Amino acid sequence: IQKARLLVQLGKTHSLLTQWDIALDAFYRALDYCQVEDSRNGDDLFQKAEILKSIGQIESRKRDYYASKAHYRESLALYSQLKSPHHVAHIHICLGWNDFQTDNYSQAEANYQKVLEITADLAGAERLIGDAHMNLAILATVRGNFQTAISDYEKSIHSYEAIGDERGVAQACYNMGMLYVDMKAWQQAGKAYQKSLEHAQKHSDLYLIGHIHLSRTELALQLMDVALAQASCMQAVKVFGRLGSQSQLAEAYKYAGQIQYRRRAFGKAEPLFQKSI
Repeated sequence: IQKARLLVQLGKTHSLLTQWDIALDAFYRALDYCQVEDSRNGDDLFQKAEILKSIGQIESRKRDYYASKAHYRESLALYSQLKSPHHVAHIHICLGWNDFQTDNYSQAEANYQKVLEITADLAGAERLIGDAHMNLAILATVRGNFQTAISDYEKSIHSYEAIGDERGVAQACYNMGMLYVDMKAWQQAGKAYQKSLEHAQKHSDLYLIGHIHLSRTELALQLMDVALAQASCMQAVKVFGRLGSQSQLAEAYKYAGQIQYRRRAFGKAEPLFQKSI
């Protein structure tokens, strides 16, 4: 089982580097050792459940959702056998995401509701509760149930705030801001983006910070506030330039071109659009 543990660490390292195929190979080799051992020891069963979950997560990232679901279910069976409700709830979050990605919305909702059922009286489950409400909000948005989505976002924010999860609060507020834009509730959208930015800055989440600036640029253009749009767009260019994110830089330069076009500075707009292209 020690070899399995070493291979798991190797797999996690390659996962962090987004080297999915190498990571999968390490996890599958670790799984082979677990199956050879065929131990009934609780620690060994937990290790096997973790390996199956890791395989499922990588397959999900590679959009092989059906293979991922099969490994998640194997992992779920082991966590259930080990009576580990936190891990069981987390697998239901993962299964719900796969169902959402394959347009199986009813099953996705059932998985997220299962998380809330499991965690109803479970200590230390605030992050799981927050994740469940966040995903329910996304699902409600896709279904056009905007008020339900707002309610779930607010519940997710409350859960994340209870444990000081800056990233969770920032992401939930950002998603809520985008929803308010869809609802044409401009003032609420601006407040949600501002709160998201404050929490993202505390967490130093540059990628999210850049996206918030892009969304604030779009909102400012909707409100015909060219000065605010310019300031936000410049911040987005700065952040994504630092990150080297080409697709996001292209989006920022597109907005920069639109801002100059609104100012009727056509000579300045054209090279920005060319940069975006």
